[in-house]
Amino acid sequence: MLTTDRPLAVIDLEATGADPASARIIQVAVLRLNDSGGSLSLAGSFETLVDPGVPRTDVGTDGKAITDRMVKDAPTFDELGEDLRPLLQDAHLAGYNSLPYDVPLLTAGSGRHGLGPLPGLEDRVPLDLQRLGGA
Repeated sequence: MLTTDRPLAVIDLEATGADPASARIIQVAVLRLNDSGGSLSLAGSFETLVDPGVPRTDVGTDGKAITDRMVKDAPTFDELGEDLRPLLQDAHLAGYNSLPYDVPLLTAGSGRHGLGPLPGLEDRVPLDLQRLGGA
C-alpha cells in the first residue's frame, strides 16, 4: 500500500532525443492519482502527441517510432499548459527513469515554451520506479 500526503502525478514523455536539455517533447501522458483512505484513485488523465516544432532526426526503422507525419497536426507543447498544469499542480512526480529524463525534460519544455517553472517542483518527492527496482 502506498500512502501520500499529496496527489501523485505519473508522467511518461517521449521526445526527439536522449538529452533532456535539448530534446523536444513529442508525446505526453499523465495520470493524476489521489490518496483516498490508503488507496490511490484516478483523479484525472491526459495523453497526446505533441508537435515538437522541429523535424525528427532520430526516427527508427522498427515501425514503432513516432514520425513527423504523426505529429504534424498535434498541438505544440505551449498549447498544453491548461491541460497539464491541473494534473501536475502540487503533486509528487512518479515515472520510470523519470529523475534523469522525464522531470528534466518536462522542466526544460515548460521553460522553453513560456509555461514557466513547474509549481513547487523543489518540494516534491520524485518516485522513480527504475531506481526502486535497482536497475
